[in-house]
Amino acid sequence: MDILTKQYILEDAFEVEKNDEILFISIQPRFSELIRTGVKTVELRKRMPKKNCKIAIIYESAPIMKATFLVKIKRIEAKPKKVVWEKYSKQCAVSKKHFDEYYTGSKESIAIVLGKIIPLEKGLTRKKLMSLGLIPPQDYRYAQMNKILR
Repeated sequence: MDILTKQYILEDAFEVEKNDEILFISIQPRFSELIRTGVKTVELRKRMPKKNCKIAIIYESAPIMKATFLVKIKRIEAKPKKVVWEKYSKQCAVSKKHFDEYYTGSKESIAIVLGKIIPLEKGLTRKKLMSLGLIPPQDYRYAQMNKILR
């Protein structure tokens, strides 16, 4: 698939433009697989992203160590932990115990509500990402969409 076709698919599927920024998120493979299969439609975070992005590139941490798919961001909500759990407990695909442990010491929870997914054919290895100036994040990073489509 050439770059123009990829660009068209992304712009059409995600309603983005080639210069839009992408939220770059690192996720453990067990959770990224649940997102890929549609079981997990809400990603939980402790901090709100600084930028409002329409699309995220998912980097699977060790042992995969590749960016493997793109996902549409429907919305991002910052709410008290109790509210997020009541609203999204089924969609976040974690136990109440895991949720409570993750948010120990936090008053607020960030829910990234996810939509359509587009797999990256071969994925982008850590080495390839770094050659593009994209270091896999601990939390969030941002990238220009046209940089990913090279």
